[in-house]
Amino acid sequence: MLGRDAELAVMRTVLAQVHEHGAAVAVHGEAGIGKTTLVDEVRRMATAAGFRVLTCVGVQSETRVGLAGLHQLLHVVVDRVDALPQRQRAALRSAFGIGPDTAPDRLLISVAVLGLLEEVAQTRPLLLVIEDVQWMDQPTVNMIGFVARRLAETRIVLLTTCRTGERDPLAPFGMRQIRLDRLPDAVAAELVTGLNPAMSREARARVLAEAEGNPLALVELTRGIEDRGLHDATILPDRLPLGVRLENMFAGQVDALPEPTRDLLLLAAVNTESSLTELTMAGARLGLGLEQLVPAEDAGLVRSVGHRLEFRHPLVRSAVYGAAPFARRVAMHRALAEALADDPVRAAWHRAAATVGRDEPVAADLEAAAERDRARGAVGDAMRSLERAAELSPDPDQRGRRLGLAAEAARQAGLTSAVDRLIAEAARASADPVLHANLVLTHIIMATNANLPMRGLVETVAVGRAAVPHDLDVGAATLVQAAFRCMTDGAAPAVRTQVEHEIRALGLPAADLRVVLALAALDPVRHAALVTPALRATAAHLPALPPIVAAGIGEAAESLHAWDLAEQGWSTAAEAFRRDGAVADHAMTLGRLSRVRLTAGRLSDAVSDADQAGRLAEELDLPAIAAHSAVIAARVHAWRGEHPRAAAELERCRELAPAPPAMIVAGRHWAAGLSALAEGRHQDALRELEAVLVHPEAGLLVIGDLVEASVRARDTGRAAGWIDEVEAAARALDSALLWMLAHRSRGLLTDQAEEHFKRALAEPGIAGHQLEAARTRLAFGEWLRRKRRIGEARDEIAAAMRAFDAAGARPWAERARTELRASGLVVQRRTESRLAQLTSQELQIARLAARGHTNKQVADQLFLSHRTVSSHLYRIFPKLGITGRAELRDALEAMPGE
Repeated sequence: MLGRDAELAVMRTVLAQVHEHGAAVAVHGEAGIGKTTLVDEVRRMATAAGFRVLTCVGVQSETRVGLAGLHQLLHVVVDRVDALPQRQRAALRSAFGIGPDTAPDRLLISVAVLGLLEEVAQTRPLLLVIEDVQWMDQPTVNMIGFVARRLAETRIVLLTTCRTGERDPLAPFGMRQIRLDRLPDAVAAELVTGLNPAMSREARARVLAEAEGNPLALVELTRGIEDRGLHDATILPDRLPLGVRLENMFAGQVDALPEPTRDLLLLAAVNTESSLTELTMAGARLGLGLEQLVPAEDAGLVRSVGHRLEFRHPLVRSAVYGAAPFARRVAMHRALAEALADDPVRAAWHRAAATVGRDEPVAADLEAAAERDRARGAVGDAMRSLERAAELSPDPDQRGRRLGLAAEAARQAGLTSAVDRLIAEAARASADPVLHANLVLTHIIMATNANLPMRGLVETVAVGRAAVPHDLDVGAATLVQAAFRCMTDGAAPAVRTQVEHEIRALGLPAADLRVVLALAALDPVRHAALVTPALRATAAHLPALPPIVAAGIGEAAESLHAWDLAEQGWSTAAEAFRRDGAVADHAMTLGRLSRVRLTAGRLSDAVSDADQAGRLAEELDLPAIAAHSAVIAARVHAWRGEHPRAAAELERCRELAPAPPAMIVAGRHWAAGLSALAEGRHQDALRELEAVLVHPEAGLLVIGDLVEASVRARDTGRAAGWIDEVEAAARALDSALLWMLAHRSRGLLTDQAEEHFKRALAEPGIAGHQLEAARTRLAFGEWLRRKRRIGEARDEIAAAMRAFDAAGARPWAERARTELRASGLVVQRRTESRLAQLTSQELQIARLAARGHTNKQVADQLFLSHRTVSSHLYRIFPKLGITGRAELRDALEAMPGE
C-alpha cells in the first residue's frame, strides 16, 4: 500500500500475535488521509489469516441514536447470544429488541457484549473495525471502550479510526495509536503520475500543491481533471480548507446527477441505517425506486454491499446532506418516519427532525420513545429523546417535567456532566414545586455517588417543604434525604433540629417507616428507644420491600449500631439491585455492606465486597463510591499489616475524591491511624485517629483504637472524656460492640483493669465482632501476664492469636505470639495460607464456584464474562494446589477463615 508500509507492518504484527493476546489500535488522521484504505488492507490481511471481521461505521446523523453502532456491529452474530449467562443474555436481547424488555444497566450490556465477542472468537480470531468513532453514538462508544480494556486475554483485535481535529471518545481507554501523516512529496508525485501519466507538468504541480500530500485529495483532484478531459489547472477550486474543498468537489459530482438520483441519495444520507429495504420503502412514498441509484453508482459515489448501501466516503454523505435545501431534508425525514412505523423510536426521531418550532404530539411521541428506550436499558437514549421532546414542548410545565425526566435518565446512565445542565434547564422552564423536589432528589443521588458539590441542606429542606402540599410522597422523600445527609455530612445540631421539625410537621404516624428512618439518621442516640424496635420489626419483611427502602434500613441500622440488622438491610438491597441489573445502586450497597462486614471483623468478606464495589464504580464513573471502597480496602490492609497496599489505597482515594464527604474523610484518617498503630508509630496513630471523632458514627467506633494509641503514646489526658461519650451512646443504643469497646478502653487506662476486661468479654453479641473481641482478649491477656497470672494470660492470648490468624490480622497475631513467648511458650510462626495468594476477585470466584455455581452463574453475579471466569479459575487452581473444580470446596474449607 503506497506510503503506508510502516503502519501495515504494525498491524501485521498485531494480527499475528492474536493467539497470545488481543489488542486495541486507534488510527488517527485527517479526512482523506487513507484511514479507510488502511482499514481495508488490514481487513484483507485478517481475512486471509482466518479472522472473522465485524464492522461498524459512525455516521454524523446517528450521534444521538443510541446503540446504532452496536446494532451495526453485532447484528450478524446476535444469534450466538444464547451462549451467554442468563442475565447477560436477557440484557442483550432487550437492547436488540429481540426479547422481553428488562431495563438492563449499561454495564450489564457491556459485559454481555464482551461475552458475546469472546464467544464468537472461540471458533476463530476476531477483528473488530470501528470507523469514524468521532460520530459514533455514546452508548456504543462506552461499550467499545469497556471491551478495549479487556482484550489482553482474548483472541480479538480492535481497530478504530478517528478524524484528526475531532474529539476521540475512545482516547481515555489507552489504545495503541497510529497516526497517518500526509504522503511525502515523492510518494505523492508517484501516485499522481500513476493515476494520470498524461497530465501536464503544470497541472501535476498544482494538484500536488493543492492536495498537500492527502491521498484522497490527490485521487479526487486528479480524477476531476481526467473526467473533464483537461490537462491544465483551471478547473481546480479556490484554496479552501482541505476538507471543505473535498466536500465541494463531491457536491459538484452530486449536482451533475439527475434530480431523482439526488433525492434518493439524500434519503440515504438522512437515514440512521444503510438498509436498502428501508430505502425502498421510504423512496416509494416519494415516487423513487432503487434503479435511480444507478447514476450514483456509475459515478462511484455509492455502492451496494449485501442489503446495505455504502457511501464511498463520509464526505460524500456530508456533501449530499449539506447541499440539499432544507425543505427537501424535511420531506426525506417525513418519508422515513412513515416508512418506519414498525420502529416507533426511530420514527419519532425522524418526525422530530422534520419539525420546526414546538409540537406537542411529536414531543409526546419522543417521550413514548424514551419509555421504550428505558425499558430496554438504553437510559442514555431515553435522556436524549426526552431532551429533544422538551425542546418541542409548547407548555413550560411539560418542558420542565421532560427535562427533569431527562436529568434522572442521565443520572442512571452515568452521564454526570449532563445532569446538572438538565436540572438547571428544567428549573428555569417551570416553577412547579414537585418538579423542583424531584430535581433535588436526582441531584442528591448523583452528587453523592459522583462526589460532586451538594446543594445546601437549608435549600433542600425548603424545596421538600414546598412540595408537600402538592405531593406528600415526593416532599417526604426529599426531607428524608435531607435527614440522611445530616448523618453523612456530620451536620450541626441546629440543622438536624430543623429537619426533624419538618419531618414531624408532615403529620405522618410515628411508626411510618419514613419517619423512623429520618429520626434514626438525625439523632440515633436520642430516638433509639422508638426507632430500634420499629426497624427490627421490618427485618422479616426485608426481601419484600423495594431495594431502596432496604438500603435505607441498612443505613439507619448502622446509625443505631444494630450491625446485624444493618448487614441484613444492605445485603438484601445489594442482591435485589444485582438481580434487577441496577449496577450503580448495586455498587453503592456493596460498598456499604463491606463497611458492615469490616466492623464485624470479616476481613476477606469486607475487602471482597469493597473491591467489587470499587471496580463497578470506576466503570460507571462514580468516584465517591470508588473512594469509599478504597478506604475500606485500606483499613483491611492495615489490619493485615500490608501497609504499602494500605497507603496505595489511601492515595487512590485522594485521587478519586479530592474533596470527599465527611464519612470518607473519617475513613481515611481511621485507615491511616490503624496502619500507624500496627507499625508502632503511636504519635502518628493518635493524631490520625483523633481526627475521626468529627464524624459522629465513626467517632464512637474508633474509641478502642484511639485509647490504645493514646496509652502507647503516653497522652491519655482526653481519653476519659472520649469514653464517657461512648458509654452514654452504648447505654442509649444498647450496643454490645460499643459497650465492649468502652469497657476495654477503661481497662487500658487503669492498673485495676480486670473488672473492665471481664465486663467487655461478657457482653452478649460480641461474637459478631470477632476481631474487636480478639483485641480485647489480647489486652486482657497482656494485663494478666504483667500481673504474673501466666496460665490465665496464656488462655486469653492464645484465643486471641487463633482469631487473628483466622482473619489474617498478621500484626496482632504476631503481637500475640510475642506475648505467648514472653509467657514461656514456644510458638511457631504461622505458615502463610495459600488463600492469601488469591486476589479479591479470584477469592470471590473461588467461593461461588465452590458453592456449585457454574461459570455463567458466577459471571452473572460478578458482572464478568463467563470466559473471564474460566480464565480466573485456570489461575486459581494451581494457587490453591488443586487440579480441578471438584476440589475447590475442600480446599477452601481447609483454610482458616473460610
